[in-house]
Amino acid sequence: MTFKSEAQKAVFERITPWIREIFGELAVSISSSRPIVRIAFGTAAVHVNVQPWKENDVVINTRSYVVTNVKITPELLHYLLRENDQMRFGAFGIDDANDIFFEYSIVGSTCDRAELKAAVSAVAFTSDEYDDQIATRWGGERAIDR
Repeated sequence: MTFKSEAQKAVFERITPWIREIFGELAVSISSSRPIVRIAFGTAAVHVNVQPWKENDVVINTRSYVVTNVKITPELLHYLLRENDQMRFGAFGIDDANDIFFEYSIVGSTCDRAELKAAVSAVAFTSDEYDDQIATRWGGERAIDR
């Protein structure tokens, strides 16, 4: 695996065992080429990506694609924005392919096990809950359907 900085390598190597302990070996897979961990959680899939930030730090970005191949409508966008207002951690977004994701980012250098668990759990539970609701109302595919 290639790292862009020592900070990226250090944080990735620190959090990977925590993720395995928290979510279990069977639910976790690690990319062989990039510092990304995939976690299967209910009907959702969560990706934890350690990305360089500033000179000597990293951001731990936790993202889950909630629904893909969905038609984006004004009603759906309004729904997502209203739901964002209720979130404590993270927010919904739409990528270049109009796929809906939920993500939350934390600073790598100060992250401890409890903060990582809270961040990943927030994304996992939210995605697992909302994928069914969105797919039922607006169509699209959940992670488990792909």
